Amino acid sequence: MMAYLITPAALWLGWKYRGALVRAASSQRLLACLVVVPLLFFMLLSAKKVIGLHWVLSFYPFGFAYLAFALPADRLKACARGLAIFAGLHVLAVAGLYLTTLDTWRAAKIYPQIVRSIKTAEIVKQASRPGAVLMADSYTAASIYGFERRQYMPVFGVGKFHARQDDMLVDFSLYQGKTLRIITPEQPALEAFKPYFSSIAVEDFVQDGVRFYVVEGNEFNYPAYRSGILGEAYRQFYNIPAWLPMTGCPFCERYCGQVRCPR
Repeated sequence: MMAYLITPAALWLGWKYRGALVRAASSQRLLACLVVVPLLFFMLLSAKKVIGLHWVLSFYPFGFAYLAFALPADRLKACARGLAIFAGLHVLAVAGLYLTTLDTWRAAKIYPQIVRSIKTAEIVKQASRPGAVLMADSYTAASIYGFERRQYMPVFGVGKFHARQDDMLVDFSLYQGKTLRIITPEQPALEAFKPYFSSIAVEDFVQDGVRFYVVEGNEFNYPAYRSGILGEAYRQFYNIPAWLPMTGCPFCERYCGQVRCPR
């Protein structure tokens, strides 16, 4: 990923003038640190965890600034031309995508995700009902729907660790007794929802050939949700070792009223 981000032109020139890069570190120590230290840190983390693009972008510009100080002046134009060509190829690819239609992608494996991203307004309209709280079953879907609605959309269930963004923004106790409607792309397992409502029903609708499901739960039972879903979230994501300091934790403060919940 990093080789791709650096671009072929900058990568080749950086290797060709690697001696100049090393020498530049003595005169541009702060800049060198802003490039080398984060990349080494992410490299170590990558042995245990996938490092996404968004983690490295914050330090991305410093690498090119460092390269500009290190390269001979007459090679900067060559580097700029290489970057322009590489960026131009991506612009052409994006322009080509804009010339396609949904039908072009109908046979693609990711077609349901494409429909969800392009026809978001239509999906939200079909899933919504007056007086009901709309949710999703995953963080990615909730983010897409929430962007369309211009308001944060909660994630129902434990989800993956990304879904715990809810813990800073959502107080599920406020939904006690309310009707929730959870959008899901697959046939839902009702057993996963029954403990948290007095009654549940499943609806489905089709958007551009893709079937979506909505679980409607009546009279949301927050104490049961706290014990089941939030309790599991605590065990998976918030069981912080006692020797680590904690100065604030929105989840624990809502879950048990303390910065650190007793074990």
